[in-house]
This record gives sequence, C-alpha cells and structure tokens, in this order.
Amino acid sequence: MDISRALQKLSKRYPGRRVLITGATSGLGEALAMEFASAGWRVAVTGRSIEKASRAGEGVSASGGKPLPLVMEVTHPEDFDRIAEQVKAAWNGLDVLINNAGIAGTGQFDEVSLQDWRNMLDTNLMSVVYGCRAFLSLLRQSGGGHIVNVASAAGLYCAPGMIHYNVAKAGAIAVSETLRAELAPDNIAVTASCAEFFQSGLLDAGKASSAGGSDHMQARARADIASSAYSSEDIARYTIASMARGELYSLPMRETRLGWRALRWLPEMARAGMAWMYCKQLWKFAPINS
Repeated sequence: MDISRALQKLSKRYPGRRVLITGATSGLGEALAMEFASAGWRVAVTGRSIEKASRAGEGVSASGGKPLPLVMEVTHPEDFDRIAEQVKAAWNGLDVLINNAGIAGTGQFDEVSLQDWRNMLDTNLMSVVYGCRAFLSLLRQSGGGHIVNVASAAGLYCAPGMIHYNVAKAGAIAVSETLRAELAPDNIAVTASCAEFFQSGLLDAGKASSAGGSDHMQARARADIASSAYSSEDIARYTIASMARGELYSLPMRETRLGWRALRWLPEMARAGMAWMYCKQLWKFAPINS
C-alpha cells in the first residue's frame, strides 16, 4: 500500500485527524509527523525543549498540517497527564497516539549497571505505559483510535550484546500484544513498529544509554545505522501502511520478517545458532577476545 492511499484510509477512518507523537523532533518521530502533516492532520509534537518542539511544529506547518508543540520528559508520568489535558483542551479528543521516544544502547549483561537498566526501562518501556494510560480515556471518548508503540526487531530477536535494550523493547511489544485484545471492544487498534537499524540519530548524544557497551559494539551499531538502506522516512511510511492495514506487527524489513519466522517456527535451532555465532565471534556484537 502506498503512503498516499494509507493516509487517505486513516483520514477516512479517523475524520478528526488528530495524532500525538512523542519524540517528534528528530528521526522516526519527525518523519511520522511530516507524513501525517502532508495529509492535513493536526499533529501534536513533543520534545524536551520548547525550541525543539516549536521547530518540529514549524515543519508540520510547512508540510500542510496543524501543529501543537508540547514540552515533556517521557520518563515523568506527570508530564503525560499534563499534555493529555492540553490535548483535550486544544482538540477535545485524540485519534492516534504514537509512543516513539526512546534511546539505544549496547552491552553484555555484566557490563550494564543498575542505573543504566533503570534509564533504559524508564525511557523505552515505562514511557509506553505512561502514554497509553494517560491517553486511553481520550481515545475512548473519541469513539476509538489507534496506538502505535515504536519497539524494535531487537525485542523480537533478543540477541546477545544489547540486553537492556532488548528487554525494554520486548516489553513494549508485550504491552502492544496485550492491549490489542483488551482494547478491541473500544475500537482501539494497536500496532508495534519493529524495525532493525535504519538511518537515524538514535545513537546521537542524549539518545544512547550511558552504558553503551564496548567501543567495538558502539562502532558496529553506528556502522549498521550509517550503512542501512532504510531511512527514517521509509520506516515511517511502512508503519503508517501497517496501521492502515490494521496490523499488530509492523515489520518493514524483509530480513526481519524472515528472522522472526525462523524464531517462531524453529526456536531451539535458531537460538542455538545464535549462541554458536556468538561463541565463534561471528555475531556483530560479540566481544573481541584478546
């Protein structure tokens, strides 16, 4: 499904055309905001500073949308409650919630501090919980809607070398899977976006866990992002198409779809193969033995 048709379908499904996107000042969040704006949606963009949020709002206006810049910190549940009230006052409802804000990180289990665990889980998992809790009543009052939780293929694979990131993203997928059934009576659809590395600023300063893993792991992650054939715009368009199709799992990359099927159909064999590659240092995030 092409992006124009997908946006037309969503605009017809949700004539209020109101979407809120966390972490919309760069990367995937910004790309999603511009796509919805191109179809004339009202787009609430959140960022950690008014300068960044306002700049994203200017982009929404230039793309044809109606912006609502909001400042928040996604690790603070009270911020979600506050902006939910702001959205209600401005729009009297919401149609689409996209929990996008997140950070990245690599590291083996014994490298990751408890503080880094807390930071990762607060930012990548609890922010999803906070967002869903804060906006659920608005979605219900609107007669239904759609929740998109930006997870990762890492949450499907749970591969070695990025354990706290895996756990947080697997949790976001579990939230999505559970809500898919629980919210069906309310006519609220749920999609989990699960991409692999794509061109973005995910490992820029402020968007990476302080643990970070070894220099080797960080370098490999940055190289994978830089060399990816997929841009933030590609992932945004695929995610929107998945929403229009009513899919729970949005898997934009062919390799992700193949790997996910292998893990579901042959889990013991797939996990044994992953462990063998890690032991032989064939896995991308395997430590380098001196």
